[in-house]
Amino acid sequence: MDFRLIRAFCAVYEEGSINKAASRLNIAQPSISIAIRNLETDLNTTLFRRSATGVAPTVVAHGLYVRLQKILMDLEAARKAVTGETSDIRGPLRVALPPRVAKFLSSTIIPQFLDEYPDVELSIVEVLPQRLIDFTIRGEVDFSITLDPPTDKRLTVSRVAIEPIVLIASPYNIDLPSGRINLTEMPPLKLVVPGLYPLRSILDRYIEADSLPISRIIEIEMVPTILDLVKASDWVTLLPVSSMFGEYESLIAREIAYPGMVTEIFSIRPSRKKMSAAARLFLEEVEKAFIQSIDAWKQNIAQASSRPNA
Repeated sequence: MDFRLIRAFCAVYEEGSINKAASRLNIAQPSISIAIRNLETDLNTTLFRRSATGVAPTVVAHGLYVRLQKILMDLEAARKAVTGETSDIRGPLRVALPPRVAKFLSSTIIPQFLDEYPDVELSIVEVLPQRLIDFTIRGEVDFSITLDPPTDKRLTVSRVAIEPIVLIASPYNIDLPSGRINLTEMPPLKLVVPGLYPLRSILDRYIEADSLPISRIIEIEMVPTILDLVKASDWVTLLPVSSMFGEYESLIAREIAYPGMVTEIFSIRPSRKKMSAAARLFLEEVEKAFIQSIDAWKQNIAQASSRPNA
């Protein structure tokens, strides 16, 4: 595939029409049709179903588009770097985030992103998980971050990160063993769980399988309130690593050797809406933030284990 084939494919996918794609790229319509046919021949597959009203992408085209979008932007950035053109990162950017993720990103990437791209008009919409999908389908945001990926063809889904779930407690909780822990061998826990789906549903699977010994359990909807309770008591919680980012002085987190629990973080966006350069850059920063959060937690564990009497 060369640059022209990638541009043609992405334009047809986004416009849903070969004529509209040709107009957007300022290329003759037959040339776009030939480019798509050549790409289908190269890949030995059908990418679009033709009809009188336009073209509809196949399942293969959905997957290809997700991968080619990033390649196209990288190629465009490389071309601008060689030709000396300046990047034009500006305009509105609207992102929907669950409250926990919004808090995490507000203390990590958002301030730096705004400083680096002053012409981007960033709006963060905090939306409860159960509303994220409908919010995104309606096109009210450029993209959303969710733990619960939909299968709706109107949305493009990409995995952003895989986060370990850890046992979080107060540093004054003397009953908590050091090092990696096996939850099935722990004394019964006084456990605080989040009330919001889908994170709660992940924990419920282990609770119902009797993998977690529990003496008492309470439910609190919002993660910041859960952490405040844990800080001030002998209650513990099970949350993704990023939930305690920046709280390493007031909380401790133990890696769970068994049963291993993880959450997956996904981005979702309208399939037919072209992703702006600003949206792509912000999403890349989101991916880096989750990686850095896991690295920071591992570094904190390493430092704690090297202290005397750790």
